[in-house]
Amino acid sequence: MVFKTAAGLVNELIEAKQERRLTYLLRQLKRVDLSILDELGYITFDLSGDELLFQLLASRYETSSTMVTSNLMFSEWVRNIP
Repeated sequence: MVFKTAAGLVNELIEAKQERRLTYLLRQLKRVDLSILDELGYITFDLSGDELLFQLLASRYETSSTMVTSNLMFSEWVRNIP
């Protein structure tokens, strides 16, 4: 299990991309049985951050569990979440 804030995870993904170790980090995060992503939508990300987060979530789709928490009302998700 991994617990990370959305902002912390996006920053980690951006740093890994800059250091040319993104593929390695994505592979590690994909293997985790349960990933808990906290505070999604609290901070908005630039396009690069959105794309990296989407890439991770898409790689986990149908293979691993991902739990997302947010203080936003569900109707507000479309404005803040990629």
